[in-house]
Amino acid sequence: MPDGTGKIETEVPGIDITLTGNFGQDRQMAVRTMLRQDTSEADAHVIVDRVFRVFDRQKARYELDDLAEELRKNRMTLTRFTEDMPVAEAAYKKEQAARDVEIETLRRIYNEEMEKDRAAHAARKQGPYALSNAMQSRKKTVDAAIEKIAEAKAKAEAERAEFIRGHDQTGVKRYEEEITRIEAEIDKRKRIVGMTA
Repeated sequence: MPDGTGKIETEVPGIDITLTGNFGQDRQMAVRTMLRQDTSEADAHVIVDRVFRVFDRQKARYELDDLAEELRKNRMTLTRFTEDMPVAEAAYKKEQAARDVEIETLRRIYNEEMEKDRAAHAARKQGPYALSNAMQSRKKTVDAAIEKIAEAKAKAEAERAEFIRGHDQTGVKRYEEEITRIEAEIDKRKRIVGMTA
């Protein structure tokens, strides 16, 4: 409107504020509000804070689903983590016991063969007993087999120690702490959304 001087009055009746929020996963939201020109700065802050609370609520609402899924995965991992330990320990003991039996079986069979060889030698009355070439060869074969089994036992022991280091109480505690953290985050968002925590 002209003000008598030929100039157009430029006073704006209010301030238009548009706030846009991106909530991830292709979720966006825009909130628009208008402040009257004569709105005090304190009142403007209250209105802007109110608009941001709308954003905070929506963001918290969308994060609840993600946090619930993260909590489910961590609980499942902790369950597997704690259940794996006794199963792995039982399997380890069973495998090591089988290896021990295998070693003892090899030794028993070798000793039986050596006694037969000794008895045959005594029947021939050929003087003091000494291992025959066949028994010396058999002893080398048995010793090599026992050494291979002993190496497998040592490897299994090292793997077990590594497994235990990865599944010790520190690992369990780490998952328990993460679950507690996620539960606290869920409670925080429920309060923001207006759900009872």
